[in-house]
Amino acid sequence: MKIRLAKNNSYLKSLYTMEEEAEIYKDQLDEIINNLGWYLDQVEYMVEYRVSWKNYSTKTPTIPWEFTKKE
Repeated sequence: MKIRLAKNNSYLKSLYTMEEEAEIYKDQLDEIINNLGWYLDQVEYMVEYRVSWKNYSTKTPTIPWEFTKKE
């Protein structure tokens, strides 16, 4: 799965809407589950990205947007 990222930050919100971010994250979770071995072999070459609904100052895991509390 290829995702466009902004050059100046790793947040998807720079290029995508909230709905697109949620779909990208959900699709990537599905892809990781279906191809776990490949992702484990390639983990050191992968680029990190951030989603806008996650508070990265906490150590809680990132869950899909559809399961988060909406304020």
